[in-house]
Amino acid sequence: SFSVNPAVEILQHRYMEKVAQNNRNFLNRV
Repeated sequence: SFSVNPAVEILQHRYMEKVAQNNRNFLNRV
């Protein structure tokens, strides 16, 4: 990612993991 702030890096990483998991759950339902 583009941030130099480690806390923001962690938040972005967690957000991307959550989005990826939501996408998998959505695909499994369809």
